[in-house]
Amino acid sequence: MVPVWPGLTNVGSISLQGWVLLAAERGVQRLQVETDSQELVKLWEAVDTQRSSIYPILKEIKDHSAAFLDFSLMYSNRSCNQVAHVLARQVSDDIRMGEWHSAPSCVLHLLTEDCTPVDS
Repeated sequence: MVPVWPGLTNVGSISLQGWVLLAAERGVQRLQVETDSQELVKLWEAVDTQRSSIYPILKEIKDHSAAFLDFSLMYSNRSCNQVAHVLARQVSDDIRMGEWHSAPSCVLHLLTEDCTPVDS
């Protein structure tokens, strides 16, 4: 399953919360989440010492993330995460969630580029 969402804000933090809950329900043991929102990562890293408007959501995510053997939220530059952005365009207002058990054809070329070593 590949959770994707661009530019997390208040609404995005709620999306993150939903993905964490879904991953826990599905029995995921290790969850690494990448976002292009540096602000969200900074808020996450200081979740116990800050009181932002999304603090209650982040606190709940932190509580749920304790159920995983490993959980991390990290920043990834948008240009480094093209697969996620292409997949994000596959969902819409009517279809809000996408789940793939294998790579869809729309990202195969990107995966090949990501996995092909660059000669130095």
